[in-house]
Parts: sequence; structure tokens; C-alpha cells
Amino acid sequence: MPHTPDKKELESILEKYLAGKATQEETAFLEQYYNYLEDQQGLSASLSETENQKIEHQNWESLKAQIDQPLSIISPHHVPVLRKWRWVIAASIIIVVGLGGWAFLFNKNDRQQQIARATVTNDVKPPETNRATVTLTNGQIVYLDSAAPGSLAVQGTVKLVKLANGRITYQTGSEEVIVKPTYNTLTNPKGSQVVDMTLADGSHIWLNAGSSLTYPVAFVGNERTVSITGEAYFEVASDKTKPFRVTKGDMQVEVLGTHFNVNAYYDEKDIKVTLLEGAVRLKSNEQSQILKPGEQAGVSSIINVIKDVDVEEVMAWKDGRFKFNSVDIETIMRQAARWYDVDVEYRGKVEGTLSGGIARNVNASQLFHVLELTGRVQFEITGRKVIVIPK
Repeated sequence: MPHTPDKKELESILEKYLAGKATQEETAFLEQYYNYLEDQQGLSASLSETENQKIEHQNWESLKAQIDQPLSIISPHHVPVLRKWRWVIAASIIIVVGLGGWAFLFNKNDRQQQIARATVTNDVKPPETNRATVTLTNGQIVYLDSAAPGSLAVQGTVKLVKLANGRITYQTGSEEVIVKPTYNTLTNPKGSQVVDMTLADGSHIWLNAGSSLTYPVAFVGNERTVSITGEAYFEVASDKTKPFRVTKGDMQVEVLGTHFNVNAYYDEKDIKVTLLEGAVRLKSNEQSQILKPGEQAGVSSIINVIKDVDVEEVMAWKDGRFKFNSVDIETIMRQAARWYDVDVEYRGKVEGTLSGGIARNVNASQLFHVLELTGRVQFEITGRKVIVIPK
């Protein structure tokens, strides 16, 4: 079996490599894998030195953005371009396996077996735009991606506006009192980028793919209530006279002004509410629970609170990343299915849990390649269907 160094030992190996002090075995491991990926990334002897350096620089910037937690060993500005590229390659092949720790998943005697790529008939690209829509009270549908910046709809004294940076906002036009609330629904389908909206009260909301939010055009009365399916992150504008409430079925989150995430996808076993700042009160099935920052509540028939949750993992979707910390393959594939808008088929049970991370702006095959490096699973992609096969 290949040696599985812990993180400190791994950092030491990479530092020795960059300093020219790595052993022959360590050097062979890193450089042979570099050569493999060099072929994949398009470096060629037929190109000029300038062209090759340009490609190397592009690869460096791309992979730097994809590494979930880059190891802070040596600043890339202190090493030549080729050495920088090799450092990124070395870091990019690290994956955490649920019970296996940090592992080198490269076997110099059988490279193709250990570095198995997803079998790709038709790869699936990440979403290039958000395909979100707003369904107005009167049934009219506003398509946000194709709309030019400016006013998209006027409802009473409130305007729905698309800003130049693509963000969506509601703007109130006068002090006229609105007595009867009217509701719009923001829908962000699978295979769509995150949509960013500011409500009429100034609350800021990010809606994940495969999600929807129903909300008042203007908040009337002594409360602010919205309902959700899927996942959204809320930065609620403070207003002590009007509590902000998020509902999903019998579950209700009540706040005055705070930052929190709600994951309420229909195919998840429970609703998860994670608090980043402030305080919230959860109510469900006649139960009540107050959350503190860094806590997460799982809401099903009971409210179960987890302290010191991995907030970075929870918020990875908003930050443009996949991040998995000891989760099963089904959880990972549900996220992948929403983001890439694919169907998933399982040919057997993948045992154990997986951990790792990669940017969400990569093709589906690149995400699956990272998972294949665990040696626990492999994938086939045909059209918009992904087959998951245990190894």
C-alpha cells in the first residue's frame, strides 16, 4: 500500500521538493504526476516557449482557484513558473478519505489505475448564467438572465430592477401606504448560477440552484415573512418593529437582523438552519430552539442542534466551491445533480464517507476525477446522466 503521510508530513515533502531536497521516490511521485497532467492541460513541444509559459500561467491561476485549502508552504512569487505549476499539481492531487487521512493516491508502477479519469461520453459544463425567473402576482414571468439592466416590472410603488452588475433589487418609489400584501416568487432552477436579490426592506438573499423563494413585494404590517424551498443564505436588514420569518412547511425561523443559511431541499432528510451572526429562534412541531453563531439545527420531527458546525462547508455553495467533510456519496451527488442539472444512477453501494473540495466552475468530470482519486468510486457520464460505480 502507498504511504499515507499526515498533513504536516505532506507539507514537509512539498517544501523539500521545492527546495530541491526531496528523495528520489518523492520527486518521482510529484514529477510523474505533473507529466501526466501536463499532457492533459495542453503543454506541447510544438508550441513556442512564450506560448507554453502562458498556458502554464493560466493553469496555475485556474488550479490555484480550485484548491480547497492551499498549503501555505512557499509563496508562488518566490519560485520559477515551472516550479509554481508543479507545486500546484502536487497540492491538487491531495484528497482526504473519510477514514484514511491524507493520502498519496499515485502508484508509479500503475499510474493509469490510480489516476483514473471519469469515463466521459459527453462532459457537463458548469452553469454559465443564472436562469432564474421572477413570477409576479399577476402570473407574468420575468426572465432575469436575458433581461437588460434597468426596470423589469413596476408593482404599485415598488420597482423590480436589474442592476448593471446583474444583481436584482426592489426599490420603493414613494411613501404611499400599501395595505394589502402581494407576493412574487423567485425561482432558480437546477443547472443555474446562484442568484443575488435585495428585497424591499433591504434584506439581502442569495438563492442556490434548484431553489425558490416566495416573498412580499413590499412588507406590510408588523412582520416580514418569506417561504423557501431549496437553499438560501440571508443577511436580514434589522427592524425591531418587524421580525423577519422564513418558513418551510411547519418550520419557522424568526430573526430581527442576522446572517443565516437555510437548506430545505425536498430530497434532504431534514431542514438545516445554520447561524453565522446574531441569533434566531426556530419553531417546529410545537418545539422551540434558539441558535447561537456557529450552530446548526437539523429540523425533522425534532430539532437537533449541532455546535461548532463547519460554516465554511455550509457556505461553500455561496462562495463558488464544493466542500465535503466526511459525507456520503449520496449527499455529494445530490449537490452535483442540482448544480449540473444531471440525473444520477447508482450501480451498487459506495461505502464510507469522502472529504475534499474543488471550485464549482469546473466541468462535472473534474469534480468526479477528484472523487475517483479516493480509490473508492468511479463515474461514467453519458449525456446528462451520471452513473456512480463503487470500486
